[in-house]
Amino acid sequence: MKRSTLALVSAGALAMAAVAPAPPVTHAAMTMGSLTLLSPRPGTVVTDNTVPVTVGIKDFTSTCATAGKAPRAGQGHWHLLLDGALVNMYCGASATLSLRNVTPGAHTVEALLAANNHMDMMGTGQMAKTTIVYRPAHALAPLTPYAAPGKPTIRIVSPVNGATVGARVPVTLSWANFRPSCDLLGKKNLTGYGHWHLNIDSMRGPMMGMGTMLAMGCARTATVYTDELTPGAHKLFALLVDNQHAPLMPEVGTSITINVKGDAATSSGAAQTARIVTDPTTVGRYVPATLRLKRGQRVTFTNTSDAAHTVTADNGPSTQATSPRARPGPSQRPRPGRSPTSVSTIRTCTARSWSRDSVVSR
Repeated sequence: MKRSTLALVSAGALAMAAVAPAPPVTHAAMTMGSLTLLSPRPGTVVTDNTVPVTVGIKDFTSTCATAGKAPRAGQGHWHLLLDGALVNMYCGASATLSLRNVTPGAHTVEALLAANNHMDMMGTGQMAKTTIVYRPAHALAPLTPYAAPGKPTIRIVSPVNGATVGARVPVTLSWANFRPSCDLLGKKNLTGYGHWHLNIDSMRGPMMGMGTMLAMGCARTATVYTDELTPGAHKLFALLVDNQHAPLMPEVGTSITINVKGDAATSSGAAQTARIVTDPTTVGRYVPATLRLKRGQRVTFTNTSDAAHTVTADNGPSTQATSPRARPGPSQRPRPGRSPTSVSTIRTCTARSWSRDSVVSR
């Protein structure tokens, strides 16, 4: 019998794998998923100073919890661009684009899928572009250069250096002689303005060091996630950058050490997600094909395929992952009695037959 399988790798397997260097971006990691730009529609005339942007995403798990981490097939987030320049990353289905300091006239709005390490996905169906016409009824006064009285600085107020943290890490920042503005994200550089980036373990590398960026913003508080980090000591960096995401020169940054608890993913209660999608070569497959879990984590299965499916686990006491027959549309939330101790295989089947993807073992 053919079966479609989803490998669930436990915390022990995670700890073993994480000591190795981060894997390179694979072809599979960059080719899964599709994105549709639902709004604004082509030629939309915008009279307000913001424009709502909505996207439709299929066969792809969009999550900010793994931003700045190693790329994985079928997982990441999406990037919003204005006139070809990166604005920010997003994980939900909507965003609000500020048009402050934008000249009236025609502009392009683009959305594209991105891997965990922020590398843009450029495959067919992974990016979409439209044109808007900005005709403000009451334009906001443009921001003008800021002459700081001294050199810019940034400091991580909390957590404190050496703090032990869980899966969700509230961060408080403080700065001086600098004006962060999210209205200017992706816009032309303006003296004294910009925003901050939070990176993990490194702020070097390609894409101006954005491969390890957990978050960006302009507020004094943020939340970052330790998903997929090994338990133990890690460096958390805060860096001041300009509107185009390039580090200020000379560099303005700081760092602290945080200690990630071994049960961080469990304490967060954050659910992992997997989709069952139509595959013309089988009766369906999982996206992503592998989930890495810690004991007690919940998995949400959503059936978006063209057939009904059941979801079962075939090792340990939780042989049946308490799911009614999953039908297209609504998501099912199977909750195994306990998470796997090494590798668990989750199978999906239809009333007609089984299909198979791949199994991961250690």
